[in-house]
Amino acid sequence: MRLRTQKGSFSFSRNCSSTNGSTHKFFNPSYIPPKDLVRLDEIGFKSNNNNSHTNNKKSIFKYVAPALSVAKNYGFCDNSNINNNENSFNNKNLNLKQNINNLLNDLNNLHITTNNNNSVKATFNNKNSHLNISIDSINNNNTILNIRRANSNNIKQVSISNSLAFTLLKNNQKRSFSTEHKIEELKESKEVKEDLKEEIKDVKEHIDNATVHINTNPVNSDNNIDNILEHFLHKEDPVTTQLYIINNFLNLNKYNEILPVFNRMRNNQIIPNLEIYHKVLKSIVLRNIDESLEIKLTHLLNVYSDMLTNNLKPNNEIYELIINELVNSSIESYNSKNYKIGYEFFKISFDLFLIFEKNNINSSFINNEIYINLIKSLNYYKIKNLINSNELYNMLKDKINESNKSNFLIQIIKFSTLFNDIKFIEELYNNEIKGNNSNSSGTKANKNNNNNNNNIDLIYQSIIESYNLCNEFDKSSLMLDTIINNLPNKLNDETQYLINQYLSIYIQSLSLKNPNLSIKMIEKFSKFDWLPNLNIKSLILLSNSFINSNNLTMAMKIWDFIIIRKDFNSQFLPIILNTDGNGKEESDYYSIYLSNYLSNYLQLIINSNNKNLIFKTIREILNLDSILLNDQIIINLINYLKVNEINDNNNIILKLILNQGYKRIIYKENLKKMEINYSINNYLSMIIDFLPTKEYFKLFKSEFFKKVIEEYRLINDNIYGILKIFQNLIPKIEMIRKSDDEYLKLEYYSKVLNYEFNDVDNTYVEIPNEINEFKGKIKRFI
Repeated sequence: MRLRTQKGSFSFSRNCSSTNGSTHKFFNPSYIPPKDLVRLDEIGFKSNNNNSHTNNKKSIFKYVAPALSVAKNYGFCDNSNINNNENSFNNKNLNLKQNINNLLNDLNNLHITTNNNNSVKATFNNKNSHLNISIDSINNNNTILNIRRANSNNIKQVSISNSLAFTLLKNNQKRSFSTEHKIEELKESKEVKEDLKEEIKDVKEHIDNATVHINTNPVNSDNNIDNILEHFLHKEDPVTTQLYIINNFLNLNKYNEILPVFNRMRNNQIIPNLEIYHKVLKSIVLRNIDESLEIKLTHLLNVYSDMLTNNLKPNNEIYELIINELVNSSIESYNSKNYKIGYEFFKISFDLFLIFEKNNINSSFINNEIYINLIKSLNYYKIKNLINSNELYNMLKDKINESNKSNFLIQIIKFSTLFNDIKFIEELYNNEIKGNNSNSSGTKANKNNNNNNNNIDLIYQSIIESYNLCNEFDKSSLMLDTIINNLPNKLNDETQYLINQYLSIYIQSLSLKNPNLSIKMIEKFSKFDWLPNLNIKSLILLSNSFINSNNLTMAMKIWDFIIIRKDFNSQFLPIILNTDGNGKEESDYYSIYLSNYLSNYLQLIINSNNKNLIFKTIREILNLDSILLNDQIIINLINYLKVNEINDNNNIILKLILNQGYKRIIYKENLKKMEINYSINNYLSMIIDFLPTKEYFKLFKSEFFKKVIEEYRLINDNIYGILKIFQNLIPKIEMIRKSDDEYLKLEYYSKVLNYEFNDVDNTYVEIPNEINEFKGKIKRFI
C-alpha cells in the first residue's frame, strides 16, 4: 500500500465547526482514495498500444460478475506494476495451458470439507504458478470461486454456473457427520475429487484447442480469452447471463452487489433489457451501504437516464419505483432540514409524475401513498408554479383509495391555500365533507367508532387554518366557535385534547399573518377557565413572527411565557428537531418556520448588547435542559463575555462550555439536524481558545473531559483541544505526588489515548509530527 506524504504545518483548531461543512483539518487519513485503486479485474485489461488510457483497454473478464460489494471490489494494486506490453500479455495467455497442467498435478493436495448447511468447500494450491483457487460454496444456482495470488491477501470472488454444483450437493446431502461414518465420508470425498479431475481435464482439452489458436493468431489473443470465458462460464447470450447473475444476487439479498454488475455490463458495452434495468433500480433502493441520500439517488437517476439513452421506455413499475423513492427522499430531506436538496428531489419526482400521467391517463400506482406524499411535498416546499389545486384534484380524485380519502382532502385544502383559493376550498367542504359527515365532529372515541370520519377533525382544522392564511379571520373564528360550542362533554380529557388541537392550529396559522391579533385572541381564550392551554409549538411560532418583524420586546414576552411551562423541556427540543418526542421524525407545514427560531432569537439578544438581558439568557441556557446552542451562537456569546471582560468568580464561560458539552453527549443522535458539533472532541477543539488558561485545570478534572478522552477517535476527531489541555497541565501535574487524583487521571488518560494511537485500525494512518511528539510525551505516564 502506498501512503500519502503529508506536508506542511497544521492549523489544529480551524474549521472544527460543523456549520462550515468540514471536519478536522489537522491531518488526512492516508488511505488510498478509490480513484487510485485498481479493480482486480482491470489486471486483465489488454491495451492495443502503449497508451494505457482506459478507452484503449478491453477486459478479459467481459461476462464475469463481481461477487463482492462496492467497497470490497477493489484491490490494492500499483498501476505501475501492470505491464501493458502486448507480447507480455500474449505470453501470459500462452502460459494458460501450463497453469491448467499444474493444477492437475496438484490435485493430490485437494481438500474437501462439508458443512451442515448443505455447502461444500474444496481447495487446492498451485504453487508453481503462485495461484490459489478455492471453491467457496456450491448451491443449486451457482458456484462461488475464490481466486488469490500466493503472495497476496486480496481475494477475487467469481460467480459461475456449474453443473458440478448439483453433483456435489447431491453427494453432500447423503453424507453422515457421525464418527461411525468417517470412512464412508472419505470415500465420497474421493469420488468428488474424481469428479473435479474430470471437470478440469475437460477444461484442459478446450484450453489445448484454444492455445493452438492463440499461437497461430497471437494478435487476436484477447478475443480467444473472451471466447474461453464465455464458453466455459456463460454459454447463454450476455444479457441473459447478466440477468441470471442479478437474479442470484436478488435471491441472496445481496443488493449491494448488483450495481457493480450493472456498471461492468455498461463498461463492456452490454445493453441491458428493461427487466435488468428494473431490477438494478430496485436493488439501489434496497442497498445497505455507507452512502448519503444524495449519492443513492444519483445512482438511481444515472441508471434511469442510461435506460432512456438506450431508447427503452420505462414501464409503470419503473415509474412508480423512481417517483416513490424521490418523493420519499424529498420528505426525508425536509425532516432533516436539508430543504434545498429536498426541493430538487421533489422537482424531479413531480416532473416524472406529470409525464407518467400524460402517457398513462387510465393507469394508477399500486402504492396509493405516493399521491398523498406528492401533494404533501408541494405544501412543504410551497410550490405553486407546477400545477394548480383544481387541476391536481381532478387528476387524482378517482385514483385515491377510500382509506386515503381524508388525507387527500386535507392536503388538497392546504395546497389550495397557497393560491388563496377559498372558493375551491368551500366547494370541497360543501360537496365532499359537509354533506357526507354531518355528525362527524366529536371526540376521539366517537371518531374511532366510524372509520369514514376518523380524520374529519383534521379536515376542519385544515379549513380553519386556510381561512387564516387567506386573511379570512372572521370565517375562521366563526367556524372555530361553532365546532367548539357543539362539542359534548367539554371537560372530558379526550375533548380537552381535541379543543387544544383546534385552538393551537388556529393560533399557529393566525400568527403567520397577524401576530398582534393572535395576542388578542390568546388573551380572550385565557378568560375561559375550561379552555386548555395552547401547545408550545403555537407560542413559538407566535414569538418567531415577532422576531421576523424585529420586535424583540414582544418575542421575549412570548418566550418568557413559554419557558415557565412545566412541559417546556419535554416539548421544546422535539419541536425544534421536527420529532414526536420519541425520536421519530414528524414534520409539518410549520417546521420550516421553526428550524432557526432559537438561533435567531439568541442572536437578537446578543445584538442588543444589553448586559442584563444577556446574563438572563445565559442563566436560562444553563437551567433549561432543552436549550442547545449551535456553534456560531455559543462562540458569539463567549466572545461577548470575553470582550466585555465578564467572567466573574462563578466561572460563567467554563460553565457555559461544560453545559453545552454535556448536552452534546446527551443529545448526540439529534445534533446532526441542528448544525451542532456532535463530536465533543471537535467541539472542544473549536472552543478551547476562548477558555481562559486558568480554567484548564477545572476542565481537566471534569467528567466532560473524561468523556472527551474516551470518545476520541484518531481518524474522526480533532485532537487540538486535548493537546492544548495536556501541554498546559503536564508540567504542573508532574510536580505533584503520583498518588494524587490529578496524576492518576493523567495516567488513565494517557493509557486511553495510547491505546487509540496504536489501534490496529489506525496502522496505515499517517499523522503529523505534532501528534508523534505528543505520543512520546504521554508514554512516560503509562
